[in-house]
Amino acid sequence: MQGANNTKLPRVGITQVINYEVVLASGEIVNANASTNADLWRALRGGGNNSGIVTRFDLPTFDQGPMYGGSVYYFAPSFPQQIQSLVDELQKPDPSKDTHLMISTRYAAMFGPQMMCQNQVYHNHPEENPAVLRPFTSVSPQLDQLNSMRVLSLTEAAKEQAGDSPPTPASFKKPQTSSLEPIKPCEGLIGSLKLQPHARSLLEASAAKGGNSLGLSPDGGPLVSVLLLTYWSNKSDDANVVEAMEAILGTIKSRAAARDLLDPIGSYGEENKAELRRFSERYDPQGVFQKGVPGGFKLFSQAGSLHISFGCFA
Repeated sequence: MQGANNTKLPRVGITQVINYEVVLASGEIVNANASTNADLWRALRGGGNNSGIVTRFDLPTFDQGPMYGGSVYYFAPSFPQQIQSLVDELQKPDPSKDTHLMISTRYAAMFGPQMMCQNQVYHNHPEENPAVLRPFTSVSPQLDQLNSMRVLSLTEAAKEQAGDSPPTPASFKKPQTSSLEPIKPCEGLIGSLKLQPHARSLLEASAAKGGNSLGLSPDGGPLVSVLLLTYWSNKSDDANVVEAMEAILGTIKSRAAARDLLDPIGSYGEENKAELRRFSERYDPQGVFQKGVPGGFKLFSQAGSLHISFGCFA
């Protein structure tokens, strides 16, 4: 599998990468893997855009037969209990290694003023509605006509995920839409808060494949990524939507600053941060990616910047 980006791969999925093709600050193109430039390979596993520009990455493949999964849509009052169900599953002494769970709450213009929620859940085997998924598939009330749970192929699951309207920035326990009020008139607006867990078993698999520079290990227990996603239809609304989302990020940033959480690289641990700095000095001695490349979290600055994914379908 190949891809081009500036190293922004899914944070735990980065340990699946067996080789990177990287353009260094010098312009040299190198490969980084377990046997060649292994320190750069490790730095790219979580180091962000501090080491180079990734122009290709190689991933292993595996056989995947029919599976069971799809989407369930339901209403905001049930969302807190779905969060609890997610926590309960992650904290089991023997959580399933065969599931993929994502839960979202959203504002979508197509649904009117009402908040909607979505569970996207999958099980690696073709068993109909296995017990481990029932806390997420039996939520009630739900929109039965939008329930897509079924036995399907991985290709069908990928197409469905890509085609689903992404499910509002909110507090976890009481979804609010007030932050989106100024941009609700924007055609096709969808604002989504998505929770994507990384179970202990996933972290164990990550460690077995060389680990990462994030300071993540199974010993720290399961994690949950929080994704803010915003979509709209017309380019003419770009400035208004970006302004609204930057205001939301400003609130998040101020709260993070109050808790001394604005240095994500520092959260990797002092040893990992020091190691990433050494790698940066080795591969980018002039600090091109520290000083000349905007965005991302930098290794030699305590100032943090927060990012959000925007999508405009014009």
